[in-house]
Amino acid sequence: MFCGKGSSDAGTNQVPPGIAEWLGIPQITFVSSVEVLDGKVRARRTVKGGYEVLEAPLPVLISVELGCNTPRFPDFRRKRWAEREFKLKVWGKEELGVSEEQVGIKASYTTVKELKEAKTRERKREFIKGSPEEVAERLLEIIRQYL
Repeated sequence: MFCGKGSSDAGTNQVPPGIAEWLGIPQITFVSSVEVLDGKVRARRTVKGGYEVLEAPLPVLISVELGCNTPRFPDFRRKRWAEREFKLKVWGKEELGVSEEQVGIKASYTTVKELKEAKTRERKREFIKGSPEEVAERLLEIIRQYL
């Protein structure tokens, strides 16, 4: 399942993770590229200063970042056909049978009161070289520090 990064209202980017949680499936957010391999997805995700590569089993919800694809020039004959064949129907609260208190800002669980840029922690990375035994020993040393 693919989603955009988030909703266009308050910009809290909670919609895709909320859908994934509701469906009980894994999620990968801020994705810039995706490939499907043997029943799982490998996604490249943008982070400050670089990217991460994550994998998740199918089904998975992917929320993509702006600019993740290259738009194609539209085929106008196909566009006109689609407009004739597939009419867009907009449903309001009346058609859905819900009250004003169940939709919009009144029904929102969140309210944006202030926007601040969060300070990011510097990630610590260490590249371990050596034989498999030497790498395993070094990993054990690192893990013991946290036990």
